[in-house]
Amino acid sequence: MIRHRVFIVGCPRSGTTLVQAILASSQGVFSVPETHFFSRLYGPGNRFVRCYDAQKALSSIADEHDWLAPFHPRPCLSRRTTVRRFRHWMDSQALSSNCDIWVEKTPLHIREIDNIRWHEGFADARFVHVIRNMQDTVRSLMQVGPLWGWPLSIDEAIASWVDLVGLSFHYLGDERHYLVEYDRLLSDPIPECQRLCDFVAVSFSPDRLQTLDETSRILVNASEKGWKGRNLGLKNIVRNNEVNRLNNADQKRLDLANRILLSQLGDYRE
Repeated sequence: MIRHRVFIVGCPRSGTTLVQAILASSQGVFSVPETHFFSRLYGPGNRFVRCYDAQKALSSIADEHDWLAPFHPRPCLSRRTTVRRFRHWMDSQALSSNCDIWVEKTPLHIREIDNIRWHEGFADARFVHVIRNMQDTVRSLMQVGPLWGWPLSIDEAIASWVDLVGLSFHYLGDERHYLVEYDRLLSDPIPECQRLCDFVAVSFSPDRLQTLDETSRILVNASEKGWKGRNLGLKNIVRNNEVNRLNNADQKRLDLANRILLSQLGDYRE
């Protein structure tokens, strides 16, 4: 029987892959590469196309990774049926791996939290929100955006961070949601990992931090290896955490936005 279904969400380039690797390296936890399942399912367009596209994404992931069970898309007009198939695929693989917890990591599923929880089996799903400081996240979004096929201006990158972090704050206080501060995780990993694992209800051993590089590589899709490959594992992330410099004008706009944000937000920690 599955004890917990866990989703890791947040702004892209905020450290969600590292958090996924920490949980996936724990005993009794099963995880898969990013599925984008609910983003595809609830995207714009014809419902029949959305249902099939979401299933096709799972099929592609399963075909790419031979350790995953195959998934065969079926024509369907029902989101409920499509989600049921997703849940069964995840549950059955977790149980066959002797795991009673599974973790799915697609950052932009943060926009679909209410839709996810509406479906059977997900009312008590747990959500781990990862937040990284605005300066580094925005720089990273601008660096990687062209590789995704949608380059971002400084204003677009700032707006994306503000929007998605705002969604995370919206859910704070709900016991099914937990916030991981990426920068604190890097600076003091052991207590932060312990608190994260306590939330998911798995045991934590500091020795597992040594295996994050290997775990991360297993959970990265081929299309992502080029731009994620340099930042897999805790040591590599700390070593490679410097990102491309912005031009002076963009850096000034980012500094200004950061000052305004901090003055309005204050200290949200208790």
